[in-house]
Amino acid sequence: MKASIEVRDNVIIRHFSGKVSLDDMIHSWKEIFRMIEAVSGYKGVITLLDDADMPEGPVIMNGMSSFLNENQDWLKNLKVAIVMDNPMISSAIMMDHRVKQLQVRPFVTEEAAFRWIAP
Repeated sequence: MKASIEVRDNVIIRHFSGKVSLDDMIHSWKEIFRMIEAVSGYKGVITLLDDADMPEGPVIMNGMSSFLNENQDWLKNLKVAIVMDNPMISSAIMMDHRVKQLQVRPFVTEEAAFRWIAP
């Protein structure tokens, strides 16, 4: 698994490739919390999973829902876009229903996600 974090136009972008686990996803969020004191000062977060292999996709999305709910104080009113292949989109839609303080939306392209977060 390879992960990177960058900031572009006041949007935090996480990019994952290779086999990704729930621990990888949580570690990435914790890295953001460590690096960026006021995450809520950003327009949003784009998570790029289109190059990732997630054999436990629904388990990961359920775990991420729990993690995000537990960390709502850091993430209030933040837009979170998830770019992924079509089969995983239903898991991201379910995450949006489980995490009430965030707006979570699935996308199939980074460009569409960026337009939603930073119109």
